[in-house]
Amino acid sequence: QDSFEIALVLDNTGSMASASSSGVSKLSALKTAATNFVNTIYNDATMGPRTKMSLVPFSAAVAVTPGTYRNAWWIDQSARSSLHWQNVSNPAGSGFTSRFDILTALKAKYANWDWAGCFESLPYPLNVQDGAPTPSNLDSYFVPMLAVDESGNGGQTSHTGPNSTTVVAVNSYITDSNSLSGCGSTTVELDRTGRACKYQSPQGATQTNYSGVVTGPNMFCSSRPLTRLTSDRTTLLSEISAMQAAGNTDIHEGVAWGWRTLSPLSVFGDGVPYTTQGAKKILIVMTDGANTWTANPNNPTLKSYYSAYGYYQNVDGTTPSGRLPSNVAAPTSDATARAAMDALTLETCRNAAQAGITIYTIGFSVSSDPMDQTAINLLRSCAGSADRAYLASDTAAISSVFAAIAKNLSVLRLSQ
Repeated sequence: QDSFEIALVLDNTGSMASASSSGVSKLSALKTAATNFVNTIYNDATMGPRTKMSLVPFSAAVAVTPGTYRNAWWIDQSARSSLHWQNVSNPAGSGFTSRFDILTALKAKYANWDWAGCFESLPYPLNVQDGAPTPSNLDSYFVPMLAVDESGNGGQTSHTGPNSTTVVAVNSYITDSNSLSGCGSTTVELDRTGRACKYQSPQGATQTNYSGVVTGPNMFCSSRPLTRLTSDRTTLLSEISAMQAAGNTDIHEGVAWGWRTLSPLSVFGDGVPYTTQGAKKILIVMTDGANTWTANPNNPTLKSYYSAYGYYQNVDGTTPSGRLPSNVAAPTSDATARAAMDALTLETCRNAAQAGITIYTIGFSVSSDPMDQTAINLLRSCAGSADRAYLASDTAAISSVFAAIAKNLSVLRLSQ
């Protein structure tokens, strides 16, 4: 008998809060469409009992449930990865053994400043492949996201820097100094950004809203935690209902974590072996926009907003090159950063397809906020076949697309 494992990889970015048609937000339209899809699959008397689904909401990153995975073996718990301290200088001097120690100090200021469950991207090519961390490669362990405190007093989005320049630091949430020895006031931007001592005794803690996203150590981790493969319809519907719109777009990380939920080899190990007879693995990717990693030329230290790939320029002097394909390894603008993320997305899609996963893509392009042709082409290429790449233009269309995919899967079952 055929079985199905289906991953729903759904865009939860800030643009999903805008209207689709008839005054309904794109996110509300997506929730209705995804809910109907889940119910259609599980109401099928033959297909329902043989189907498991996962749900992967994504924005600038993908989250797992923090309390469940805080001590997971596959997380870089003790800073063994060379990527762990890229944007924190001299952590040992402040007694920090991992990013989790910093987050523990910060949550004393705001409870939601504890780790929110997101990760930075693995180094390339691990971030476009299937597999689990191994002790033979310490960089294969997942580094927890920590959006470091950018220079400036807590809550300031800009301040006067060297030579009377204006430094824009969108995620400044504590003061750069305190009364501890060696942590006094400094005008050196690199030190103000990277010094670990400021977290040891956080001063001036301020939580603000910047462009619809709450500042702090989890500024770029805003989507609901993923739901692993399950046959529990109630859980899936509840999590779909709870999705919320905020943050930038990282389709690559959405696809990568969607694949991980289906994989028998990755961190969860939930999927049946790829060679299982009659087993169908389906990845459905829906987005309303383009990969986004925003440049910040007015920050001389970092040169961009934080992302799953770090910054355009990290505090330790590195660039994101270790996480990106060589031909797009040095982003300096929104356009070149997007090209790098697109390259990662497409390579991940192709590798997943080669592993035996069938990919469907859905672009949600409404007249008031249309997708550009580059974004549409990326989704078509990711799907690998024109008949699995859909484009929806309004509320009714997004529901029709999900219904068409459900019908397609039913036909696939009958044809085998």
